[in-house]
Amino acid sequence: MTKTIGFRIYFLAAALEGMVAFVLLFRDRSMERNAWFLGYSAPRLVLGALTLAALMFFIWLAARSFLGGPWLTNIGERLDRQASRKNRLLIVSISLLATALTIVGALILFSPSLLSQALFYPLLVALQRGYPALIWMVALAIQSLVLLVVCYADTFRREILRDQRALVIPALTAMITLAALLRLFASGDLVLSIATADTPNIIQSSRIPLLSWDFLTSNRTPTIALIYKILEPASGYEIARLSEPAVAGTMELAFNPGLHRVAIAQLVLAMLCWFALAVVVARHLVNPFLKIFGALLVLVFAISPQLTDWDRVLISESISFSLFALMLALSLEMSVRIARDGRRLSLCTKLLAGTWLISLLFWVFSRDSNSYLLPVTIGALGVPLLIPRLRRQLPTRAVLVLISVAGLMFAFHSITLNRSDRWVNPFLNNLIHNVLPYEHRVAFFERRGMPVSDELLAFQTSRGNERGFFKLPDFMEWVYDRGASTYALFLMDDPHWTFAMLLSNVDYLFSVNTQPYFYRPPNTALDRLSSLGDYLHTRAGSTIVLAGALTLAFLVMAFPRRDRTRIALGYTFVWLLLSELAMLFVSFHGDTLGVQRHTLVAVMPFRLSLWILAVFMVDRAVSLAQPRHTSIRQLSEV
Repeated sequence: MTKTIGFRIYFLAAALEGMVAFVLLFRDRSMERNAWFLGYSAPRLVLGALTLAALMFFIWLAARSFLGGPWLTNIGERLDRQASRKNRLLIVSISLLATALTIVGALILFSPSLLSQALFYPLLVALQRGYPALIWMVALAIQSLVLLVVCYADTFRREILRDQRALVIPALTAMITLAALLRLFASGDLVLSIATADTPNIIQSSRIPLLSWDFLTSNRTPTIALIYKILEPASGYEIARLSEPAVAGTMELAFNPGLHRVAIAQLVLAMLCWFALAVVVARHLVNPFLKIFGALLVLVFAISPQLTDWDRVLISESISFSLFALMLALSLEMSVRIARDGRRLSLCTKLLAGTWLISLLFWVFSRDSNSYLLPVTIGALGVPLLIPRLRRQLPTRAVLVLISVAGLMFAFHSITLNRSDRWVNPFLNNLIHNVLPYEHRVAFFERRGMPVSDELLAFQTSRGNERGFFKLPDFMEWVYDRGASTYALFLMDDPHWTFAMLLSNVDYLFSVNTQPYFYRPPNTALDRLSSLGDYLHTRAGSTIVLAGALTLAFLVMAFPRRDRTRIALGYTFVWLLLSELAMLFVSFHGDTLGVQRHTLVAVMPFRLSLWILAVFMVDRAVSLAQPRHTSIRQLSEV
């Protein structure tokens, strides 16, 4: 009886709403130049005809539902049968309706932000013309969703208890869709960007022939140069506005012809990679509500202005961050699958490992300091092979292949970096600030062959990026020959100073979580996430300590019940922590200028891992608190 009444109310409400939408659709006539029949444009008439057809259908359904007859009961019985089938049509319907409702509702809500966007102007026009019909479609989606949830609440509850996908899949679908729409339509004009002092060098590197040694050893990393090469239009790139915060302060965004393609590509890549990470995090949590919460944390972290602003800056940060998210997602998935498969890897796991290597390759070659994750990776893969009990449970040959490829990758990166000029300017900045002002340090370098002269010592007062060094040929010959290795020996010679400098500056490195290159467009929906983003992109240096403590705690909690997947995840988090520490050390000591930006390669992962670890810790605690026989089947078994 309740379902019958629900259907009647649904059909009647749909018919009445359709009448209002049809009237409002033809309330205002089209402009005279667009008028085709009775003062209305052809698209308006077509939309009106479709609206009228749908309206007549709902009027007919409403009339039949109130006239009685067995047909309404039959509809209810058919839906009951579909809801109880194994194909879970009910769950699929709710998922699709939630997605449709989110898409259309977000378009209506955020369409005013498109007014200045030439990229989306046709869509905005279509929304304005068909606004009443669009509102009706949203109302129908809401009513359909409410009808299914109310009439089949018991079925839906049983599905959640029996299989968590009934709750998780619709929620993930809706959240990812909403995040994508917020990112596309609520952050201002997407074609606006800002160039930096590095942008001209990236453009220059991108124009070197791809299949050449010069491309790999150019002044900018190959991954970034390759993306710029692929996206460059026939008319080339043009820099309309270049921001140098240290010189001219923060600037406004501008349209940089050709480079707007790079800005949009960075946005799309970020969406794909971060959404993939959100899905993987949800897959490997056990509790269905924590799955949703964990994915939500990753999505909010990803669309916060503290991170999304970098998509408009034409340097390597955005691409490096996005590829890190993808690489982390694949690492989590691969570690769990290897633990589950044991000695015989499935085809899917092998393909996943290949994809992981490709993502790792592109990420490593997006920023030079990223490469120092590779030695940690080699160690993390090699340690289990040294323990006989673990070695017998692992695909030894596959792990050796991964170690070999990672080793070759690190060696190749080191060779190309040393043959390039990318390290020279940072080395000279370190010399200016950390060596030349101190006599005993100058003596250390002089004993290792550095030519010391009055001209060289005069640069100790330079602010950095000093071009005068290149006028000292003997000195520059030593730099290219022994400079990098000597500075490494210098850091090892005084480990107290080396680590004390890093530790004393940790709070400074974390103190900024926004880019300095442009003013954020005001009054955008994403701008309202800035306050929440400040919490997620924490500015506390204690993040490192908290991340380390959570990592060790999760690893300890993974051993009860001998859960191989939890142990694999814990081991992956240890690898992540050690990799972040290695990248922080190298990026901090790699250059004395722009150190806050350079260390973001480690600071951003630290911030992200803090929240991911917290959710996994709570999830593990909840799982251990439950009796074994009541644990919910993991989504990763799908």
